[in-house]
Amino acid sequence: MIVKAVWEHGSLGLDETSVMRCSDAPRAVAAHTLHLKTEHFAEVYVEGREFHVTLIEGKCGVEVLPIIEIRFEGVEACEPKIYGYDGKWTHDSAAYIGTVRRFGLEQDEPELATVLKQFARACWTLFGFSGYARVDFRVDPTGAPYIIDVNPNPYLSRDAEDAAAAARAGFSYSDLIASIVESSLGFWQDSARHASRRELATPSREAACGRTGRAAKYGER
Repeated sequence: MIVKAVWEHGSLGLDETSVMRCSDAPRAVAAHTLHLKTEHFAEVYVEGREFHVTLIEGKCGVEVLPIIEIRFEGVEACEPKIYGYDGKWTHDSAAYIGTVRRFGLEQDEPELATVLKQFARACWTLFGFSGYARVDFRVDPTGAPYIIDVNPNPYLSRDAEDAAAAARAGFSYSDLIASIVESSLGFWQDSARHASRRELATPSREAACGRTGRAAKYGER
């Protein structure tokens, strides 16, 4: 099992000690919750490769950016391979130095890349995302993919995975931010227009309740 924070981003408190046997998980959840003052939960730990798939919304629809594989080259063979807090934020740590990004899955393993993209797009649709998002996967030794995280607002620093994937796709950092802002403005403008149309098309409560012959639901036409 692996113990994670429910509400926090950025792998707060996540390190190799977060992976444990099932019998130890309840005690660890309680200890992490108390120590970090935020709720934690336990889920199945998937041993295998890790991939991050960033999606960005543009004028022509949702684009899947080049897939990043997270490689854990500084991890001992006996240690769990996780993208923990030090691997993301502690620049002088062995975990940070040994955690590297690799592109090229689309060329090297096109079938796997296609599957990951399909799942990422399905998550986008299922959760109703807009602007940008990222879906993180683990692929076990048999080749089966598992979604381990769905990020509706992943961090956007210049050295983040999403900015790196955008750069690989030909976006400058400014282009990436501009695209997200433009799509977000378009989303809210569309929402406002749809709301206005619904208000014009919906009869007043008084008119609806004054109908005869059967009970009339508010908003029924």
